[in-house]
Amino acid sequence: MATAICHKGPPALPIPDTPRDPFALVPPRPLNLAGGRTATVFGAPVELVCLPGRLKRGSVPDGERPGFLPDRAARILREEEVWRAPGVAMTGNAFPFTDRQVILWATEQRREPSVEMLQAAYAIEDEVAGTTIVNSIGAAGSITRSHIHLLGANNQFFQALPQSRISPDQIQLDPELLGSCELWRLDPPFPMTAVGVRGLPADRARIIYQLIESRSTASFNLIGSHLTSWLVPRSPVETPVPHFPQALGGAEIWGRWCYSDPDAFERATETDLESALGLAGIPWS
Repeated sequence: MATAICHKGPPALPIPDTPRDPFALVPPRPLNLAGGRTATVFGAPVELVCLPGRLKRGSVPDGERPGFLPDRAARILREEEVWRAPGVAMTGNAFPFTDRQVILWATEQRREPSVEMLQAAYAIEDEVAGTTIVNSIGAAGSITRSHIHLLGANNQFFQALPQSRISPDQIQLDPELLGSCELWRLDPPFPMTAVGVRGLPADRARIIYQLIESRSTASFNLIGSHLTSWLVPRSPVETPVPHFPQALGGAEIWGRWCYSDPDAFERATETDLESALGLAGIPWS
């Protein structure tokens, strides 16, 4: 399908000069992969990987975190920052879930991404033909400061799912904001509301920011790849037990199921994965 060129609507903010190869700025981190296999979910291919080292992360979203924690984002930026532009900074990822991975952080204390953050992320995503993922608090976010995972990898899960065009009024979006961008949705059997914006990175950022602002759910995920940015509003279910034993985030929705527990990895079935997505999302109304 052809990509729309977004030239109408309000002018986009200028995108900062972003690194052409952001992954060269950070030292490589071993995945320490303990196992991996493929599966089919709603007729589309996914990966299951076992990464027990990710259990060492601080403040893992497990429903038992205390009410207050040290400001880990400030420490990470102070010690690990490798690039900065207005409103956004870059570090590596100490606990990666795929090869070639960096993180873009808000330089101010905010919980949701700004337009500037999204513009920088989508510009790099398109440049490297990679993927962007956002986990909000309540949707597998382990640190409250807004941050965007940027991966030098891609897969075909969303591409293989049924999709159809939608109009702005179906998602309460002002048509004047759309310009010539295209709006898409993932269709059944995929059970989650997922809105895709297809077009140039600056325009995708502007529209996704507006959709984040107008969503009706507390938590959400963003998944961007193949010149399309997807917003997935989340249900109150962050950990869809017994189908998935930990917080379900954007990586799993993207099609890479990351297990910390080797036993849970071995037991997981395709039916489990489909049921987990059904619990974690909200259906189209």
